[in-house]
Parts: sequence; structure tokens; C-alpha cells
Amino acid sequence: MKRTALLATLFFAITTIANAQTWIDITSDYVKNPGFDDNTTTGWTIEKNCGGRGSVVQTMEFWQGTWNIYQTIPSLNAGRYRISVQGFFRPGNQDDNAVRAHENETEELTCFLYANDQQTPIVSEFAYYLTEYIDGTWSYVNWYSGNVRYYPNSMESGAVFFQKGYYDDNKVIIDLPANQALTFGLKNDRWTANNWVFFDNWRLEYYGTVVALTSIQLNKTTATMKQGDQLKLTATPRPANATYRGVTFTSSNEAAATVDNDGLVTALKPGITTITATSTKYDNISAKCIITVEANEVKPEAVIINEVQQANIDMFIDPSYNYGGWIELYYVFARVRLINMRNNVVAILNGMHVGRNARLVAVKEGLE
Repeated sequence: MKRTALLATLFFAITTIANAQTWIDITSDYVKNPGFDDNTTTGWTIEKNCGGRGSVVQTMEFWQGTWNIYQTIPSLNAGRYRISVQGFFRPGNQDDNAVRAHENETEELTCFLYANDQQTPIVSEFAYYLTEYIDGTWSYVNWYSGNVRYYPNSMESGAVFFQKGYYDDNKVIIDLPANQALTFGLKNDRWTANNWVFFDNWRLEYYGTVVALTSIQLNKTTATMKQGDQLKLTATPRPANATYRGVTFTSSNEAAATVDNDGLVTALKPGITTITATSTKYDNISAKCIITVEANEVKPEAVIINEVQQANIDMFIDPSYNYGGWIELYYVFARVRLINMRNNVVAILNGMHVGRNARLVAVKEGLE
């Protein structure tokens, strides 16, 4: 009996640990370019009226003005989410008065980290400092103690602070219903001389337990495309509430067709390729679509002439100005056939679709 009770207790404890809720990092599944890789802002929407160097040393800044940088995740599972970013904000000039305002808790922090309708001020630049000088820092001397503090004053020096783990306390928590969009970013609506925001390393976390991904389903498993055509492949995770839902798309034959990160396939030349959607978390889970690209041969009926020069036509108007008018075309092609289709006429030139025009009723053949 004691052994049975002990085993039951152990099983309950293991089950409880396995089902314990915690913050799960799902950044790579949903957030585009969270670290400004390759010094680009791909994936971000930016609205600004300010200066700054943009994305440098794989970080981002705005300076002296107003800004809003954000991106939107169209749909998430119901639950609690946490958005965080490493960064700081300086409300104005970098001087002794600014440091004292921070120490006295009178500085105005007008730059916010937000997620939908939830927001929190970005931490002050003066919240952290170094005691040893590095290139690009600004020094503040405490005249009472004689201590010298060094604050970041360039993107390069700010990146060093980030590498040391400073300014990593900007977080917003939001509860979302099922299939709710999430828009998150940084914004400052107040212009102040020399205000500055510097940031990097976005994270999105979900509070819960991991629901394992079992499979991926594509909206197509085979498709035939013409050169120049595009096709959108959509990857659906199974189960629908899987925690890690991100996929990457690849093409086995990029000479025939390429695919972007959103599953948009572009047919380039005749051939066959396999488009594979692979889980970003589980390398062994994927789905495939076989694409056959065919030559896009121009057919006569696909050629449309939208304009005929006035010198090449004669127009005859019915005296009643009703439905008796017609147009004759000369020297365009060896054979011209105009077919009446009520108030629209399709002109056929050597079997090619010329276009539509009102009340064309004449038929002309064998023109020289």
C-alpha cells in the first residue's frame, strides 16, 4: 500500500511539473526581424518625423522627433502574451539636469512600448550606467561623492550596454481572445529637442504549456503554373492550438520557381520543383507541394490591341445617331473581322483579339 501511494505521489508530481505553466518564447514563430539582422528594418512599419541613423550595429534608433514603429500578427491563439524589448529613452538633452530629473522621478517619459491598447513607458537612459569609460559614452560627475557615471551616447556604446544585459526591463502583458490580431511596437507622439530612443532584441512570449505540433497541412499538394504566375501557399499547423506554429518555405529547384517567407511562389521557367514548408521548431515536421511550371506561350486570343491610330480607320455614323454606326479598319492585318455583340464589338485580326468598341457592326475581310 505504501509503495502504491508513493508511486501515485511521484506520478502526480511529474504530471504537475510537465503541465506547469510558464513563459514560452515564440518570437521566431511570429515576430519578423526582431533583432534588425543585417541592419535592415524588414518586417517593420515605420511612421516617423525625426532623425537618427536607423538600423546600425544590428540595433535601431530614432532621434529628435516623433515616431511609431510596429508590426501586426494577424491571428494568435487565445491566451496571455508578453511583449518585451531591450531599449531606453532619453526625454531630451543629455546633461546634469536630466540625470537629476531621473533621480528625482520628475522626468517625462513619453516613449511607450505598446501591445494593442496596453502600454508602458520605455525605461530611462539614466536608469543604468557604467563606472568605466567606453567609446561613445557621456560622463556625469556626482559632485557630492566624486563618482563618475558613463551613459550611452551612441548606437555603438548603447549596443555594449545591451550586451551586458542592461535596459532589459521593458515588458507589456496582454490577454487575447482566440484569433485576435496583435499590434505591438514603440511610439512617441511628443517632439522634444534631442529626445532619443535606442532599442533591439524584441521578444514575444506565451504563458501556458507547450502543445506539441504534430503535422503541417498545405492548401495545395500539387499545382501547375505558367511562367510569371504567382501562387500563395498557406501552411496550417495541426493541432490548431499548437504552441510553435512557425514555418519556413524552401524550393528544391529555384530555377523553376522561388518561394518567399510568406509562401508566395513565383514561377520562373519550365520545370518541376518541390516547395517544402518546415516547422521552425521541429525539423522533422514538414509538408510538400510539387509545382510544375509550364512555358507561357503567347496565344493569338491573348493578344489585345487597345488602340488603333485614327489614320487607319474610317468611321461611319448612322444619321439617326442610334445603332447603325460602324468602323472600318485598313492596313492593320490582311484579314479583319468585326463581330457585333450588342453594344460591344470584338475585333478579330488574324485570329487575335483586338478589343471592344461600341456599335461596331461592319464585317471586313481580305483587306489589302
